[in-house]
Amino acid sequence: MPDIDTPEDDVARMAKSDQQYHAQCLSALCRVSLKPGSADRRFVVEMKRAVDRGAALTADQGLTLLRLVWRMRRQLPSYLAPQINPDDPLSPHFQGWRTVMVPAAPRSQRMMAGAHHGR
Repeated sequence: MPDIDTPEDDVARMAKSDQQYHAQCLSALCRVSLKPGSADRRFVVEMKRAVDRGAALTADQGLTLLRLVWRMRRQLPSYLAPQINPDDPLSPHFQGWRTVMVPAAPRSQRMMAGAHHGR
């Protein structure tokens, strides 16, 4: 049987390398200083459990992990940190800026009075 790589072989190899990278990142993130009980800490613990069971991370979970690794890159080994911010438009992981809805400031005196009194 000839040793020819098919596109399916490439996809499987990349998925396996991604799983290994995710496992290394999660192991390293378990040792960094994250606030106890924070959303980031809970995410790391839950994803570490999932990866230890053999589950693969979804694309969104992988991107969230990459963003967290970027934020904590100074506490992690340099070989784990991405070379470019995942939210940078030049990054291959960039998915566009997301609009954040901010509530409008009160405009009338009555609205401002109600806002101060918890109404």
